[in-house]
Amino acid sequence: MSGLADHVREAVRAHDEGRFEDALVALRAAFGLCPVPELADAVVAVSARCAPHAATPSGRLGRDRLATYVEIARRGRAVDLEALLPTLAAGNSRDALERLSALDGHPGDPRIGRALVSIFETLPFQGMTTVPFWRALFERLPRHADPDTARRLAALRGRSLERTGGAVTIAEVFEGLLTACVLEIDTALAHVAAPPDLAATLQALTSVPRARVAQRHDLAALLAAIYEHPWDDAPRLVYADALLEVGDPRGEFITLQFRRARGEAFDERREAALLTKHRKAWLGAVGPMLTKDSVVFEKGFVARGTFHVKSGRALAESLLAPEWATMRELRGTQYSPLPVAVVRAARALEVAKPVAMPEAIALFDEPSRLRELELSRWGTRLPGQGSVGFVIDEPAAARIGHGRGLPTLETLGFEQARPPAEHAWIFASPRGRSVRRLGFEVEGRGALAAFVAWLDDHCDRDIEVRLQPRHEADCHLTLRRAGTRWSRLSVVGPMRTLAAELEALPPDRLTHFEHDGDDPAVARALERHPRVTVGR
Repeated sequence: MSGLADHVREAVRAHDEGRFEDALVALRAAFGLCPVPELADAVVAVSARCAPHAATPSGRLGRDRLATYVEIARRGRAVDLEALLPTLAAGNSRDALERLSALDGHPGDPRIGRALVSIFETLPFQGMTTVPFWRALFERLPRHADPDTARRLAALRGRSLERTGGAVTIAEVFEGLLTACVLEIDTALAHVAAPPDLAATLQALTSVPRARVAQRHDLAALLAAIYEHPWDDAPRLVYADALLEVGDPRGEFITLQFRRARGEAFDERREAALLTKHRKAWLGAVGPMLTKDSVVFEKGFVARGTFHVKSGRALAESLLAPEWATMRELRGTQYSPLPVAVVRAARALEVAKPVAMPEAIALFDEPSRLRELELSRWGTRLPGQGSVGFVIDEPAAARIGHGRGLPTLETLGFEQARPPAEHAWIFASPRGRSVRRLGFEVEGRGALAAFVAWLDDHCDRDIEVRLQPRHEADCHLTLRRAGTRWSRLSVVGPMRTLAAELEALPPDRLTHFEHDGDDPAVARALERHPRVTVGR
């Protein structure tokens, strides 16, 4: 491993001297010898600092841009991948294959590996005529993979795709290519391990170089530092000062939003005017993936929004956009659950609801800042693509329940929850026992009562459980357990349609009830709970 140590020392030395491109070249060489996540993360971090020096494909027509893309890619410069990879899957599958082939001159690079997995996660091409592209992708992926990339890829086994008729379909082609690729990667990485001191040696490369960045006032590098550490206020404040010096309106906007966050006086009308004028530019490539009215900026950057995928190609092109990094809360819809690739791209994400299954299982193996997570029974449903519901079977439950990721997870929810028995792992596994709040969206007559009865039998710890009837957005049951018994059971919302559920609950269990009007059926149901306090 002496060659590895030499490359790492050269990378650290070049980085300390501000020669980021040289540091990137040395890190790629080290990754080629030892493809581990520590080196992969260092490559990505240093690559972001080189972004201003990357050559960008240009041209007025699609073919012109493709030609310049191929020309730049064939130079083999490490720095240029920062500009090339976001548009790797742009256009049709033939264009994408040409771009992919042009990258063959590059050595093993974790940025390429992550980009290829992201493309497979979003499936921008699904016709049988696109098979040559997918074969080329899977042939090249092992060369650029590290263990984290391999885990992401393995999590995609068994994903939901349409199968039609008796002919070979794209789903079956994917299944064979994926199985062979995962086996090749696992074999290649079976004995790969990082030296004990590698993470500490690379720490300076992956952390925010605050003093040096502040002195350099390189706007692109300052922005890259924000996306590397989106939860940290310091890089944003430095960036705002630098923007104010050059008269960029975003500097004023960031300053105004920090005043808002601190509860200080600020010009709200000026803040709104700046956002109206520059919203599209500041959203960048994530803008088309968020519904317009849902977007919220905090401390100068997009922080919350509702995800809505319009096409697999548009999603693939947006996944490498750095703007995802500052998102703290992302919500999908019944028809557009969040793809796991988006959750990974949003590095500061704390709330994600709902996330598409079965890929979401992989999140339980990964560190993240998520506090609230809701799982959808459905896979990512792109326009024109069908999918089927996913059942949490015993292997899946074991993987979720014993996963060592998501260390800050407090709230776990299930959109369109299956029968209670499917969720028994929650009260019998380490991961499930650490959750403090549970949520289930239930469907069918008697479903609420069935879940309450199941909780009586299985839950033996302090917890809060919210049961949400499907198609009844304003109604829910909330149960709180403290010590050895349920201390509070509340019903909130217009309950006319839930009178039967109230009658089915165990008698004398309801302690608090709120509703929006009088209803004879509800009144009769409440007679079973004489200790109830009624509010309006």
